[in-house]
Amino acid sequence: MSQPNLSGGIEVDPKQLTHPTLAFLRRWWDDKRGTRAMPARADIRPADMRQHLSWLVLLEVVDGGRDFRYRVIGDDVAEYFNWNASGKTVTEAWAMQPKSVCDVVLAVYRGVIANRVPTYAFANSGWAMQGIEHSECLYVPLSDNGDSVDHLLHAFVFNRREVHLARQIARNNGGELPARA
Repeated sequence: MSQPNLSGGIEVDPKQLTHPTLAFLRRWWDDKRGTRAMPARADIRPADMRQHLSWLVLLEVVDGGRDFRYRVIGDDVAEYFNWNASGKTVTEAWAMQPKSVCDVVLAVYRGVIANRVPTYAFANSGWAMQGIEHSECLYVPLSDNGDSVDHLLHAFVFNRREVHLARQIARNNGGELPARA
């Protein structure tokens, strides 16, 4: 198994987000928390997020951040990864990938717990495996007791057209994408 290109970046507590779903989630988090440090899972109302649901992922914090369990994965996110890991932990879901991929995912989630504020991340093409295109994420912490993070809500967005085109090229090329120049 080849090692992935883990290039990308992170911004803690971003103020400016250009993608409409990421900007929506940031506004939602700020509005719902009010004077609290973080909103609670109970603040989530799917009807309020209707146009963004396919981009959202809800994770439960397991053992203080030792791992995380995917509770809900939006349809667009599942399509991007070609699987739906709902019910699995991060270590279970990413077990077939190089360990470095799982380590990066866990590190980002643990950083959100430590910082207790929204975190923006982006990854360049090929960040996890061949055929995975550029993506952007916003992770927001949730707390039922107002202090410790017990869930993460995150928006995962990408260019649908670019991903569909890359997958079509791969299908036409025997399942492989040509090497990038």
